[in-house]
Amino acid sequence: MQQILVALFLFIPRALAEFGGGLGSFCQLDQDCITQNSRCNHGICACLPYYATFNNTQCLQSTLLGMPCQTSEQCWQKVANSTCAAGVCRCNKGFLQFRRHTCLIPARVGEVCYSSTHCKMWDPESHCDFLIPKLFGRCTCRDGQSLRDRCQRVSHAPPSPPRNKHRPHSGDALRRGEEAEGPVSLGLSCVTDKQCAAADANSRCRGGICDCVVTNGTCSAAVTGCHKGTFQCRGSGKCISWYLVCDGRSDCPGGEDEQCRETCPRTAFRCARSRPHVCISAGLRCNGSPDCPAGEDEVNCRDIANRGCPRGTYRCKDGSCIGGHEFCNAILTCPDGSDEPEGACNGSGPAHYCPFRCANGRCRSTAIACSGRDGCGDNSDETNCQICRCPKV
Repeated sequence: MQQILVALFLFIPRALAEFGGGLGSFCQLDQDCITQNSRCNHGICACLPYYATFNNTQCLQSTLLGMPCQTSEQCWQKVANSTCAAGVCRCNKGFLQFRRHTCLIPARVGEVCYSSTHCKMWDPESHCDFLIPKLFGRCTCRDGQSLRDRCQRVSHAPPSPPRNKHRPHSGDALRRGEEAEGPVSLGLSCVTDKQCAAADANSRCRGGICDCVVTNGTCSAAVTGCHKGTFQCRGSGKCISWYLVCDGRSDCPGGEDEQCRETCPRTAFRCARSRPHVCISAGLRCNGSPDCPAGEDEVNCRDIANRGCPRGTYRCKDGSCIGGHEFCNAILTCPDGSDEPEGACNGSGPAHYCPFRCANGRCRSTAIACSGRDGCGDNSDETNCQICRCPKV
């Protein structure tokens, strides 16, 4: 009997250690496991499904992209190819975040894409040609020429920098040869009446600006009819999105939206520190990748002291700055998802920030105005993309 008692005395502490209830301990029932959100799994205490083990003492719930985390397991349990970086779930390097639940691999030419960035990760010369606006499309080369899954590079000589002693009204410099001829549309700088009349017979050059001979308050140099902030093509009067200016692809009939050396179009971003000076699309500002030779497009992209993000960008709630065109584009870009407020984007609730309001009440970035695609769902962003015509004399 004495030997039995001694054996029990030695067994009980060892049993208590093995069945202590913590993670990794032996168990028979779920109740044996004392760590919150754990269970008995094949005789061992382990975290429940979609709970990550942390320091072998806690079971932390797995989470989605842009949400706080303490261990990478919280991220990749729900979203493949993600990790915990700086306390937030993010996609691994080389993958692109799509909303909160997916890390996309680069999209090849011809494959389905969800943004132009998705395509450019594979080939910088490609972009996403949307089949359903702001939702999905297919990667296409800028010039339409591809070889297998890559775009063929076609060298283009840079346009001659404009030189003009007159200061353009909207930042659109006169092209060489236009001082004496060539149409100039309403509201842009001119030298002669002939230039204005070539675009609209009822306009004249007044004070260096093309204006209507007879103004009635609805059409004049001050009220041209285009959406505010768009870029006006000099000769045709067509208005295009600021996002398309200096993007490497001509959208104006005369190509003035791509005269991006030294003198910048008004809506573009000027790489002031780079030599020689070049201009890039304002949509590249604060996109996380330097596009200027000296990288000045990625300077001051963190609103640490609440001083405000650079012009044309959007400030996330966490203080980071992203491209203004990322607001309400159906893709989460801010780590906290604040660039996709449901009420504002769907037009179903109040909007504290609404750079461009569609006729249906939805809020969008000003980049969608005159982009050539219906970004509102009712085409209201594409209705005022041609300047008005002056009343007849």
